[in-house]
Amino acid sequence: MFIIGLYEVGSGKALSTAEIRAFPGRNYKTYHFVTKQHTGKANSNPSPQCTRTLREFLDHCQSDEVREHLLTNWKALRGPGISETGRQANLPVALRSTLGGQAYAGLVTSIRETDQERSGDVQNEKR
Repeated sequence: MFIIGLYEVGSGKALSTAEIRAFPGRNYKTYHFVTKQHTGKANSNPSPQCTRTLREFLDHCQSDEVREHLLTNWKALRGPGISETGRQANLPVALRSTLGGQAYAGLVTSIRETDQERSGDVQNEKR
């Protein structure tokens, strides 16, 4: 699953967000993309232009370049953490590459804060 955002080119204004699921084909060399959710601002219906743009994006996802990207790069994320070579996949690097540095750092900070809160709750319960 991945989420994409559609933005206005000139202003960078957010227009819509889509949740896309990628299902491998029978031979695992192709993927089928299904839009699970596509919403505009404040969960409104996306504009017809956003709907057309998303359809163009999904059509592009069927290109040879994107299929090659999925076959080579998504294995680290969808597998049990082992690459085709049998070595442990570097999941933090794959996740950072997928999310982007800023989103990844925010996620790590959030997880650490949650772990600290839980750790504090456990210690308080023992008292």
